[in-house]
Amino acid sequence: MARAVVGTGLVLALLAVLALALGALLRSTAAAITLVVALVVMPVIIGPFLTLGGEAWLKRITPGAGMAIQQTRARFDDAIGPWPGVAVLCGWAVVALTALDLLLPAPVA
Repeated sequence: MARAVVGTGLVLALLAVLALALGALLRSTAAAITLVVALVVMPVIIGPFLTLGGEAWLKRITPGAGMAIQQTRARFDDAIGPWPGVAVLCGWAVVALTALDLLLPAPVA
C-alpha cells in the first residue's frame, strides 16, 4: 500500500513536469493540459477497440503507464509493472524537458 500512496504522488509530480514542459513548448496552457490529459486517458478509452496485443502495447508506451504504480495486487492482465510504468512516464518527462532545452532560445543577458 505504501508503494501505491507514494507512487501516486510521484506520478502526479511527473505528470506536472510533463505538462510544464509541454506548456512551455506549445506556449499554451490549455493545449498542454489537453495534450497531457489525452495522453493519459486516451489509451484507456481506445484500448478496448484494439486487439489485446495492441492494447497492451499502447498502455506500455504512453504516459498513462505510470498509473500502474497504483496497482496493489499482481493480475494476469497487467500491461506493465508498477516501476517500469513510472520509468516510462519519466522517459516522457525527460524527452519533453530535453526538447524544451533544445528548442527554446537562450535568454539574452
